[in-house]
Amino acid sequence: MVIFPDLINFSKNELRRLIKALYMHRRSIPFHFPQNSSNRVKDNIGKRSLAKMILIFLFCITYRNTYAQKPTIICFGWDYPDVGQISKRIDSMQNTPFDGICFSLQKKSIMEAFDTQVKADSYFEYDKLRSLKWGKYTDNFIILRGYSKTGGNWFDDTAWFAIASNMRSLSKSMFTGKLKGILFDPEYYYQDTFYNPWTYSKTQYPNSTFEEVQDQVRQRGTQFITALQKYAIDFSFLSIWITSLIVEDKIHGPLEGTRHALLLPFVEGILLGKKPKVKIIDGNEFGYWYSKPSQFLGSADYLEKNTVELMRSAKAKQLATSIETSQPIFYDGILARHPSFERGFENPDKWKWLEENLKYAIATSTSNIVWFYYQQLNWWGDQVNDTLINILQNCKQSFIPGTKNMANAPNRLIQPKCDNVNKGTGYYYLNNPKKPMKTGDAAFTYSWDRKKKLLKLKYTNKIPASVSVFVNNALSLSINPSSSEDTIMLKKFTRGRMAILAKYKDNSEAAGLQSYNQ
Repeated sequence: MVIFPDLINFSKNELRRLIKALYMHRRSIPFHFPQNSSNRVKDNIGKRSLAKMILIFLFCITYRNTYAQKPTIICFGWDYPDVGQISKRIDSMQNTPFDGICFSLQKKSIMEAFDTQVKADSYFEYDKLRSLKWGKYTDNFIILRGYSKTGGNWFDDTAWFAIASNMRSLSKSMFTGKLKGILFDPEYYYQDTFYNPWTYSKTQYPNSTFEEVQDQVRQRGTQFITALQKYAIDFSFLSIWITSLIVEDKIHGPLEGTRHALLLPFVEGILLGKKPKVKIIDGNEFGYWYSKPSQFLGSADYLEKNTVELMRSAKAKQLATSIETSQPIFYDGILARHPSFERGFENPDKWKWLEENLKYAIATSTSNIVWFYYQQLNWWGDQVNDTLINILQNCKQSFIPGTKNMANAPNRLIQPKCDNVNKGTGYYYLNNPKKPMKTGDAAFTYSWDRKKKLLKLKYTNKIPASVSVFVNNALSLSINPSSSEDTIMLKKFTRGRMAILAKYKDNSEAAGLQSYNQ
């Protein structure tokens, strides 16, 4: 049935307008009427048939919402495979907890976005991608580095003829391989900073002002995304970061002096040139080091606010509100797989920190995609710790709609989904091994009555300084408790995710998560 998957891509407002239009023109809808039927009979039959259609539309809306809430975890590591390796091992790698693979077309040659050499068709592996049977891997991304050995070449039309040609070929790879999209890494790796495509200086651009270079880069951004849309018109462009590092650099100097000043107009050009079904996603690399629930819960608003503010045109500011977020998990950082990452935790505490970060990453990724980054794992070589596999599987399954009773196992911190009255526990989230209350210790209990719209809280050990309730990643309300119990009315919460965040005077935090999808 063709209409069903098409309707899933409709927005709620589009479906409402369609239903209204059908009702207004119900007599002209080509239903089969008995001969000599009166207008009243026709109208009644039309209403009944229309009611059935509306039910189908409402089901599609519900299905669309439920589908969108399913979390996706993609792996991106230093052991990334190329297409040839995937072709050989894809059948034997179907038992991992990941939903997608970030890979390169060629193992020894990760594609550079601004490479000025037109690559041969053989580089793009069309035949192998066409024949790949991905199995469980539904969200697969080609790794694309945002640089080249000769810079961005923003003013060089000949160079950009080659760049656009390569992006059109990459678009064909996405289309041929039925891929989710592009994982874009904008970091500059070479020692010669003169060729950093994202910086501005008079040495790099002796004849152009910063504003003139910005205008040129914005045009190239539109040219870039237009080429990527040659064959694939429904994909995700996941940039490891967009504005977060720029915001931090701006604290110490003007925008034009930051390390990624020209990434902004490039993204702006992409926003202005992208097709409606192309998604732009901010990978929020800063999330590597998150150690509190509030950092996750506030990140989407923080990223959107700064991105909108830094866009130059009114249209780009408007389009920037559509950018989604994908939270990261940095395995090596949390588990201290290098001495520089060590924070003084025992191994059980490190695993608990990773589990909690993953839980909140899933809950706050507005794209429903979490990217799992690592350096010292060999997942593609089938060498992954069983503890890690269990955490990934359990966290993901606990948030899949329709999955119940996933929190019955001992030492689980993730809350189950219930039908009528949801009960659960909020836990401390302290990354300080010297404090008595540690991550995983109970801090409060809660009960959510969906019919009465009441949230009841009971604080276990100490009364928090403040309690905030987030509904679907947006702050709903905050209170300052004065006793060991509170009752809160939440009139607008019907489905989705609720997060309860308690902050204490010693700067510690506790939080609980609850999903409700019925």
